[in-house]
Amino acid sequence: MKIIKDIIVYQNPQPLLVSRQAVFPGVAQLDNGDLIALFSIGQAFDSADQRAYCCHSVDNGRHWTAPVALHEHDYGAVQHSETLKPLVLDDGTLIATGYAFLRPDALTPIVDEQTFAVLPMHNKISFSTDGGQNWTVPSRIDIEGKPLEMSGPCIQLASGQNPGCGSTVSSRGERARRVDHLQRRWRQKLVEAVGIFCRAWRHDRRVGMSIVRNSARASRGAVLGL
Repeated sequence: MKIIKDIIVYQNPQPLLVSRQAVFPGVAQLDNGDLIALFSIGQAFDSADQRAYCCHSVDNGRHWTAPVALHEHDYGAVQHSETLKPLVLDDGTLIATGYAFLRPDALTPIVDEQTFAVLPMHNKISFSTDGGQNWTVPSRIDIEGKPLEMSGPCIQLASGQNPGCGSTVSSRGERARRVDHLQRRWRQKLVEAVGIFCRAWRHDRRVGMSIVRNSARASRGAVLGL
């Protein structure tokens, strides 16, 4: 891999007045060649006000539009610090998948420094049918009651299935116990991953449901996604 040119997708326009940090980017190419980028913007790396934003490029990434919030939904007293990654389906529909931590207030960290308890997390999915100009409010998807920190996008197979992978994040201090249990369960099925713990699931658009797979197919040691 060779770096050809450094390009800035987003930078805080008023760094002396406000803190606006962009993190967790994901990029997809539309059928017309345009690029779409999704990332989260908030006051700090783990701030409770992180929201998903979207911007576009029509010149292969050389210039980008100003980021626009993916949605304007108000979650109320318990905020959702969210991050989503885009995928273009074969019919041109865009989906964005990811997760959101539920934040009781602005100063409660995601991971407690003393107990290592983790805040509750919801997996999310959003859709766009107009090239990313408008998105549905991210809705919760349940993956057998065990949320996954899906840091990367899903992929689409030739069959039309959309598998995605992520690491388990359990709430209220139960992370180590649950991860150890699931690692034993999955290690036999994902031997190609060599120590990387994954769970695979797919979103079936025909029935509007997320379906967990107890195994993930790999070819020559390559897993579908991380």
